Amino acid sequence: MTTRPEATHPAARRATGVVLTGVAAWLALTALSVAGEAYSPAWVVSLAVLGAAWAGARVLTRDIAERRAHEVDEYELAQRNVARNAGYVAALVAALVLYVVLAVAGQLAERGHDQLLLQAHQLVLAAFLPAAAGPSFLVAWRLRHQADPGE
Repeated sequence: MTTRPEATHPAARRATGVVLTGVAAWLALTALSVAGEAYSPAWVVSLAVLGAAWAGARVLTRDIAERRAHEVDEYELAQRNVARNAGYVAALVAALVLYVVLAVAGQLAERGHDQLLLQAHQLVLAAFLPAAAGPSFLVAWRLRHQADPGE
């Protein structure tokens, strides 16, 4: 006799795809920024795909990560707090990495190699995006382990 697998949230498969697409787009955007290909068609497409994935994650999770505490129930509040804590950690890590990269860029610029310093604004954007989109992506990723609310 086979047992019925535990029912998963209906949006779980879509949420996984949205999160993986968003992460892949962020990686492509960051790689293109570091390679000096900012504002190229591939960079713009990566940014657009990341934005669409972020919007999709917000829709799938009913925007739990960005809503105020009085607008969510206790379960959603716990999810929101976990997501916001992860976003905070992502912001701290991004700030630290950005500091190191900009310090290296400053040192290279003093020696006549200013290319990395000229890319600083793209690197700031690449560092900001995980902190901004991370909480929504985390809540969407966690949908994979939630039960179907209709069961």
